[in-house]
Amino acid sequence: MALSKIQSESINLADTFAFTGTVSGVSDLVFLANINNTSVGATTFEWSMDYDDYNNFLIVVNRLQGSVTTSSSLEIEFKFNGSYGGGQSNPYYIEGQAGGAGSGRNYNTNADGELFFGNTPSKYWTGIWRCVNFRGLGLGIPMLISELGGTTLGNDHGSFYMTTGLHTVTNQQITDLRINFSNGNVSHVNFDIYGIRRT
Repeated sequence: MALSKIQSESINLADTFAFTGTVSGVSDLVFLANINNTSVGATTFEWSMDYDDYNNFLIVVNRLQGSVTTSSSLEIEFKFNGSYGGGQSNPYYIEGQAGGAGSGRNYNTNADGELFFGNTPSKYWTGIWRCVNFRGLGLGIPMLISELGGTTLGNDHGSFYMTTGLHTVTNQQITDLRINFSNGNVSHVNFDIYGIRRT
């Protein structure tokens, strides 16, 4: 019996294909943007989070620095309903802990959120921010969970686990985020933003 001849064909990857089945092996994390500014030199830095297809996000903080070496807080605001804080005077809550030192925060009805406190902006800060309920679907409060560590590349280091969010809002989409240090300017930001796909 003769063996059937197997023919090989090449696929032109520049062509467009219509998939009618299910594509497997696709990550639930979708890379959306890299934000990289090495000379911000401003009191605040803001960026868009206006992605209608995602409710939850992961922001990788590759590097974040401020201009001063004095004690400061890293503050954050959410933009919704067309303005930061949505036009409310004290819409945020803050809860968190400094690693090692053991001091903490527990505030409600605050003018802004907070991602670290009593530390040095000019350290090389890096970590992860998890953003939950940013689409305003009425599922729960928009919230940012932050894990940050920083060092001067010597023996001066710090770490913080902080949670901040809107304590009364569940149905407004978060379109932008804005950060500032309580002292000095923002000098360097490098973030990778990923959307978390619902499967």
